[in-house]
Amino acid sequence: MQNSEIINKSKSILKNNYGKVMLPFFIVALVQSILTSQDLIMSIAESLGVPIAILLSIVFVSVSASLTLGLASFSLSIANKDSINSNKIKDGFSVMPRAISLIIIYILIILIGFICLIIPGIIFSLMFAQIFYIAIDKPETSVIDCFKQSASMMKGHKWQFFKLSLRYSLYFILSIFTLFIWALWLLPQLYVSTALFYKKVSKV
Repeated sequence: MQNSEIINKSKSILKNNYGKVMLPFFIVALVQSILTSQDLIMSIAESLGVPIAILLSIVFVSVSASLTLGLASFSLSIANKDSINSNKIKDGFSVMPRAISLIIIYILIILIGFICLIIPGIIFSLMFAQIFYIAIDKPETSVIDCFKQSASMMKGHKWQFFKLSLRYSLYFILSIFTLFIWALWLLPQLYVSTALFYKKVSKV
């Protein structure tokens, strides 16, 4: 399945369901952007002190990691054409330690890659792009095996996934000309497209 087919299929799946998915995706994206804001942490450190800021950072990372896993669950259920249930977003909170482990290891690997050189960081991010879908789709899989399976799945598919991600990045940039209104449609499309991509590579 080529990227154009993936995008068209995501549009087809979402065609009569945008009203049900726009708000959940938007709210979670907004919450995650707030939780991961460095400015927020700095302002908390200045007003409440560094120890409180560190404590709240841990809480923010935990919630953001759980939401990331929840979005994977929600997106995959839509891609599977199940009944649309935004409660799927809560799935990540039931396995919060797992979600935290995944996101911390993922971030560390990407940081190491970018510290070494820019290119390894990009390659690592593509190589392990499927860990959250694997963790949701195969709950019996250990955290380390999620990374191993993602690396195996992405062999020969990293370039395609890079182009898919780049395509949506350009779409989001262009949404500036619609005052970001187009982004309300793009956000669900992006997540469903990546879920469809996972379904494709997981069968290889």
